[in-house]
Amino acid sequence: MATIAIVLGAMLGFAAIKLKRAGNLQVEKIDALLPQTQCGQCSYPGCKPYATAIAAGEADINRCPPGGVEGIQKIADLLGVAFKPFGADTAAPKPKSVAVIAEHDCIGCTLCIQACPVDAIVGASKQMHTIITAECTGCELCVAPCPVDCISMVVIEENIATRKWPHPVYALAVAPAPKFQANNSIIVSVEKLLPPPPPAMPCIRCTRCVDVCPADLQPQDLFWFAQAKQFDKAQAFSLDDCTECGACNDVCPSHIPLVDYYRYAKSEIRSRAHDQQLADQARVRYQFHEQRIE
Repeated sequence: MATIAIVLGAMLGFAAIKLKRAGNLQVEKIDALLPQTQCGQCSYPGCKPYATAIAAGEADINRCPPGGVEGIQKIADLLGVAFKPFGADTAAPKPKSVAVIAEHDCIGCTLCIQACPVDAIVGASKQMHTIITAECTGCELCVAPCPVDCISMVVIEENIATRKWPHPVYALAVAPAPKFQANNSIIVSVEKLLPPPPPAMPCIRCTRCVDVCPADLQPQDLFWFAQAKQFDKAQAFSLDDCTECGACNDVCPSHIPLVDYYRYAKSEIRSRAHDQQLADQARVRYQFHEQRIE
């Protein structure tokens, strides 16, 4: 009986360790998808606690406004659950922003320094403070403690010509269009002499774009992936090898601006990689901040 008890105890201990590791791995995967603003808008004190609550089934996946709709979709895909929109009790997503201190009004109270979760504020007691813009996550936690209201949030402007959907050609209308364009060494007026492009029609899968692609890619597949925002699949189909030569555009009988879709997909991939890099950097700074406080 003693031997059986020892064996059972060992098995239970091993299972507990394995389950704990699996649980920690799930938390790390969820935490990697969060924006690492550490803002507390999810009602948890940071991104890691929120990830832990999601993994334990104690919190919904739709409580992170900085992560936006895309963040909810990523977590839903990871966990294999249905997408859930933001609820009425959740703050609405806001544009990305950074804190700015009106330095001539700062009295050096250090309350904002104590509130910053990533140590992105530099200053000393009774000395002027300033924000390290590159490290600010836009959490807004420094705004409320300021006794002289000298901290404001400034929205980070994005280039909508590379971010607007369905593809950049529609977004270019908001910017001043070039009035002249070089055409075979002759300067012509785009607005007066060049006819507008014909309207795009659905893809008929004729494979003409495949035949003319000098990089031996699958332009129609890249188009479908870009249109569906399946950027991982687009990369798997060698999107980066596309030189944007426009040969596929020229032969497309449906007049689909294929190159515009490829450019959109590339810009989104670069933007998401940049956002992930900033989130990873903020996570490291937050961890050092917590260790320093401890």
